[in-house]
Amino acid sequence: YVFYFRTATNFLWYKGGSHSSTSYDAGTNGDTLMRLNATGLGIGTSPSAPLHVYGDSTDTEIFLGESASDNDCGIIKYYQGTRLTIGHYGDSLDNGVGLTIKKGGNVGIGYTNPSHKLGVDGTTYISGATTIDSTLTVNDQTVIETTTNPGLSVQSTRDTTGRDCGIEIIGSRGNTEGTDIAYIDLRNYDAAAGGENTLGRI
Repeated sequence: YVFYFRTATNFLWYKGGSHSSTSYDAGTNGDTLMRLNATGLGIGTSPSAPLHVYGDSTDTEIFLGESASDNDCGIIKYYQGTRLTIGHYGDSLDNGVGLTIKKGGNVGIGYTNPSHKLGVDGTTYISGATTIDSTLTVNDQTVIETTTNPGLSVQSTRDTTGRDCGIEIIGSRGNTEGTDIAYIDLRNYDAAAGGENTLGRI
C-alpha cells in the first residue's frame, strides 16, 4: 500500500512499512517513493535539484517512451560514480552498447570505459572535412581505399620558407589480375615558382 505524509514544507509518498509518527520516516521495512518540497521533486531520494531521481547504490535508470519494449523505449542509465550511458531498451548497455560518458569527460561508443576523449569500437563513417590539430597515430595494419585519384593526399599550407609543400601517395589497380601498380609521388608545391615540382617517385 501507499500513503503520504505532509508538513508545511514537504509532501512525501511511502510504500509499505509500519506506521511511524516521526517526520520523513517510512517506518520499518518501508520505502520512500517520492518527496516534494521547495527544492524540487525527489524520486527515491530527497531532492537536490528540481528533479532528482535515485535508484540504488549500483545504478539509476530512467525510461523514456511509450512502453518498456525494444522499439518504444530509450534509456538513460547512470552507473554510480563511474559513467552515464544512453541507449535503447533491449540493448546491452552494461556491455558498452550505447553512448557512454565517463566521469571526467571521456566519451565512448561501444566502450564502457573509454580511455580517450572519444573512443569508437567499430567502423566509423565521416562525411565532410575533418581537421586534426595534432599527431595522428595509427595502430595495426591500415588500408585506405578510394574510388578517386589520388588515394591519399597530404598537404601542408606553408613551409618555413613560405612555399606550399606536401606529399602524395597514390595507388591504382591494373585491368589484368596480377598487374597491380602502386607508387608514391613526392612533390613540392611551390606557389612562388608557379606550380608543382615532382621530386621523385617510388
